[in-house]
Formats: sequence, C-alpha cells, structure tokens
Amino acid sequence: MQSKYLKKALSLFPCLVKVLHHKFAPSDFELTDKLYRGYTRADIDDESQLLQANSIRFPDFSCNWNLFSRPKDIRKRINGKPTDGCYSFPVAIARYNKMATTCHDPLPQMFAHTEIRQLRPNEDIYFEPPPKRDLYKEIDGWSRSKRFNYRQNIVNNHVIELEAER
Repeated sequence: MQSKYLKKALSLFPCLVKVLHHKFAPSDFELTDKLYRGYTRADIDDESQLLQANSIRFPDFSCNWNLFSRPKDIRKRINGKPTDGCYSFPVAIARYNKMATTCHDPLPQMFAHTEIRQLRPNEDIYFEPPPKRDLYKEIDGWSRSKRFNYRQNIVNNHVIELEAER
C-alpha cells in the first residue's frame, strides 16, 4: 500500500508534512494507532478519580493522531491550556461497534488533527462522513444508551498519557 510508505516517510520527516499537505483516508489508520484527546481536571470524577463518560462529546469529537503528534501537543491546540492532560485510546476503540470512524482533518497549526465522526448504521468504517453533518441521534440508528455505551467504552479503554494539573 503506497499510503503506508507515505505515512512512514511523513512520520520520519515531519517537515514534509507542511509541504505536501497530504490528507489521509480512514483506511490509512491502523487499529493500533493511538488517538490523543485533551482533558481537564473537571472531566475527572472527584470520588472515583476516573474520566467521566459525559465529558466525551459524541457524535463527532477531535483528537490528535499519534503518528504526527505527542501527548504534550494537546496543550498547543486552540483553547488548549498548559494544565490540560492527555489520554489516549486506539483506533479500534474509536470504531467500537462500527458507530464511528477516524477522519484525518489536518489544521494549519496541527497536521495530526483527527475527528472521530459518527457513522449511520449502513455506512462502512472506511467511509468518511462530511464534517458537521446533521445527525438525528435517535433516527440515525444510535439510541441514547448506545451512544453512552460508546463513550463508556472509551472510558474503560483509555490510558492517561499526561496528567491534568489543577
């Protein structure tokens, strides 16, 4: 696969990224690739000290792809703060029950920017849904409880890469 070689070259030579402005497809993500997501202390439950499922916005939320990013880059995002923490989860978790897929959405200041976009039940995980499309949550096949289970699966499978500070 040619994109695999391009992916490897871009990860070894990040300066090529700015020149090429290459956008990867959902099929270019490996299931084991990590996605980095920022969080604050407010996203942690005071009693259990665990990430709260309701702190994860779904459908559609942003992450950074580990191929072109490090956990501390979360603090450099728009509205990022030096006290923000970072957790990660693999692409396989983002594609839980074929409810969502990874869409590389490079920004001028962050090539690693990736959106996790909700799929409709009849869409393939390699389909790239348009950004900010209207989804009627119940009508599009994913009930409130299924969407909560999706978020809870991230909570159950995330790894803290960088602790949020107070």
